[in-house]
This record gives sequence, C-alpha cells and structure tokens, in this order.
Amino acid sequence: MKRDPSETRATILGSALKEISRKGYPDATIRQIAQNAKVTALTVFRHFSDKEHLFSAMVVEFSRIRINEDEIASRLSYTDVQSDLDTLSREYFRIIFANLDILRVFINEGYNNPMVQKHAWYISPVLQQHFKTYLERTGLGKNNRDEIAEMFIAHITRRVLEYNTHDSIWDYTDEVAEDFNHKVKSQLLWLEQTL
Repeated sequence: MKRDPSETRATILGSALKEISRKGYPDATIRQIAQNAKVTALTVFRHFSDKEHLFSAMVVEFSRIRINEDEIASRLSYTDVQSDLDTLSREYFRIIFANLDILRVFINEGYNNPMVQKHAWYISPVLQQHFKTYLERTGLGKNNRDEIAEMFIAHITRRVLEYNTHDSIWDYTDEVAEDFNHKVKSQLLWLEQTL
C-alpha cells in the first residue's frame, strides 16, 4: 500500500527532529533520517531539496507549542492557588517534555542559525501567556505578572532539561512526572506565598 505524500512528509520531519535534536544539525545525516523514517534517501529528497530545506521546514513545523486551554481551565478552581499551581506545573511540565526535541534544537542550533533564532521559543511565550492569564483572572501578582510567568515557565523548563541532560531521559513517564512533582513542591509553596 502506497503511503500518502503528506503522511510521508510528516514522518520525515518527525525523524529529522529526533535525529537533529540528539546529534545536532552538523552530525545528523539524510541517510539516518531516512532510515529512521523507514523511507529511502531519495524519498527525502523528493520532499526536501536538501538538508537545509529539510531543517528549515522542520523548525517551522515544530516551532509553536500548542496547548488545550479549555481542557486545562476545566481542571483549575481559580480559588485554591496551591492546587492550581500544582495542576499548572504538572501540565506545563508534560507539555514542555512533549516538545523537548524542538527545545533542544533551539538551544543547540539557535546561536549559529538566524532562521532558528527567528522561530525559537527558549522560554515558551505560549505557556507564559497562559500563566499570566491565570494570574490576571485570579487577581494575583498584580505588579509583576510578566516576570512571575517568565520565572515559573523557566523553572519548569530547566527541570525538564535536567532530566534530559543529566539522566538521559527523553520520554515523559509517570515516574518522571512524580519525581518532578516531589522536587517542585517547595518552589510551588514559595511561589504561592509570593503571590
């Protein structure tokens, strides 16, 4: 059965993201990207003229975090700050972990690549805005919502990168989530008192 061209393209982009995230752009090869995508190198070149075009398309494809704001909002009380911070930190941790590959590409390739710099979210503005909206809705942190939101997301992002960098963990699991929840408790208590 012949594969749909858009499905093949998406598979190649996903393979490129994993390969470049783990090895870096200079060391990632079209041959390995094709092998991981279960296609030939010729198929990759049918979709992308060269490695640079593939890289550019990959960055554009994966550069924006998507969140289900309604689903998250349904789990928040907007009155029990401690519970809400716990819920938000867990959800943001899961979202950042799900986007770990592109985050690593942005960190590793952004310094030398202007195209990556254009799209990079070192600390996600989507999550920052979501948390800032929570603060506004609850009336918390009136004088410094931007800074609080940036700090909160940066802290969670750093935790994700610690698991990945120090422990070589690439996949989100219940065990990783529980370990994160245990480690972040004191920071959440401090943040709640600050608000």
